[in-house]
Amino acid sequence: MVITSDDGGWHAEGRFLAFSETALEGVTFLCDLDPVFDLRFEDGGTIPVTVHLIDERGRFALTAPTGLSGTIDYQLDLTTGSGRRSEVRGAVE
Repeated sequence: MVITSDDGGWHAEGRFLAFSETALEGVTFLCDLDPVFDLRFEDGGTIPVTVHLIDERGRFALTAPTGLSGTIDYQLDLTTGSGRRSEVRGAVE
């Protein structure tokens, strides 16, 4: 998965590492039930994301969920391949 940020917020796209039709069917089924999942980080932190399947080859995009009640504060600490760190902060209402 690649997560980037700009003045408009964060953007995330990825793909299944071990793609299979069975895995895609399972994720499609779960997304049809409720596309909001918790994105879990190595430090144990989580943020809610909405999963959007892009194609049948296992590519997907993540966005901030809409229509949730309450406020969710999040902070993403990102390290680039060059070792540079950046931080994304925001809130979903």
